[in-house]
Amino acid sequence: MWDWNYKIFRYLTIILFVLIGVSLDGTAQHLLRDVSILDENMEQSLTFSGFGYYNTTAFDNQTVDLFRKGGYFTNDLKNDVHKRLKNYNYLGGEASAKIEYESAATDMLNGLGYYISYEATASEGLLHSKDLFDLAFYGNSQFGNDTAWLSRTEYAGYAFQKIGIGLNNTDNLKIGMSFMNFSKWQMGTLDRAYMLTATDTSFVEMGVKGEFDNAVNQNNPNGSVGIGIGLDFEFVTSLDQDSLYPRKNKSTFVIGGNNIGAFLSNNDAQHYYIDTNYRFSGFEVNKLSQFQTALFDKNTTKDSLLPKYETKRLITVLPLELYFYAPSDPNGRKLQFVYGFRYRLKSATQALITVGGDYRPTSSVLLSGYALLGGYGYLQVGLSLQKKFKNILIGIEANNVPGLITKSGYGKSLGFGIKYIFNEKN
Repeated sequence: MWDWNYKIFRYLTIILFVLIGVSLDGTAQHLLRDVSILDENMEQSLTFSGFGYYNTTAFDNQTVDLFRKGGYFTNDLKNDVHKRLKNYNYLGGEASAKIEYESAATDMLNGLGYYISYEATASEGLLHSKDLFDLAFYGNSQFGNDTAWLSRTEYAGYAFQKIGIGLNNTDNLKIGMSFMNFSKWQMGTLDRAYMLTATDTSFVEMGVKGEFDNAVNQNNPNGSVGIGIGLDFEFVTSLDQDSLYPRKNKSTFVIGGNNIGAFLSNNDAQHYYIDTNYRFSGFEVNKLSQFQTALFDKNTTKDSLLPKYETKRLITVLPLELYFYAPSDPNGRKLQFVYGFRYRLKSATQALITVGGDYRPTSSVLLSGYALLGGYGYLQVGLSLQKKFKNILIGIEANNVPGLITKSGYGKSLGFGIKYIFNEKN
């Protein structure tokens, strides 16, 4: 009979949860619009913006702070998280800072403008099953004569610095290239993973199929581990106001994409992979320390149980982002409906949908309230304020207001932007 908690797997899984909690020490989620949506007309502008956030579907802020700052994960806290778990759960976040210079039409470019930008971004995300959490924090005893389903599990973590350069037509198009230097690239999936425990715990059967790419610099966390080259674009279109059905508000739609390209790592990245089925039996374990010894005994463990790896150069797609939104009309009604959609590949996240309203009490002030569904969480409520002072435009946003004011919230977020307009068109 085993008093068995799968120590190796369990501890690695706990470490994964903790690392996510520790690394997401950011505080906002990116609005589907930037700080420049007031009705300014400029020849040149300089913008600095930043945001940080983390969000979860099951871990409240008290639990995340416990992982981040340290403390004891009590049975009551574990049970509270357990009750909130669904079949699939998300935990993740992002932090970014960006500076961008934009110039309107120039004779040198035959009537086109241009932009130059620099950006630094870090992102972490985890998709996990309910059984994965239960196995990590409760052990396998509750799965007697039952199967713990550990897939589909995904992890994505990356950090990069990005230089962007391109052309813009101030009326409807912006397109350019991005050149990225990565200091971190970690991507992993468990496509198939299960653990079956016998009723009397006399044996455990396990099947695992998955892979993990790891490109980090152990000696210098900020050192380069690879590069990326991508395409960025944004297209703006409006409905004809002289159509058969004229509208009070001008209907504008924005469609865009970022980082559409490829990642190329250095030649020393590690690619781990495993595809095996295995059955543990034939020895008894009454203590965790005994199980660890027995598990790695040459007579009871096969090489096929452990992941294989190779050192290689990784070539794969970038974590591209696609978005769509409908901003309000600066010259329309004071109160208007807005909505949008955003999805990012290779980030272990859901699509993000935004629905809300914009209110303009004056021509220089914009107040927004909105609901967000998806991303790394469920339903969130956000607020933003944008104000123009002569040639300066300032904005601040919080996409998870409950999370900022209570420990029972599921994430925190904060974002800001400052734009200086050098000279406006007449």
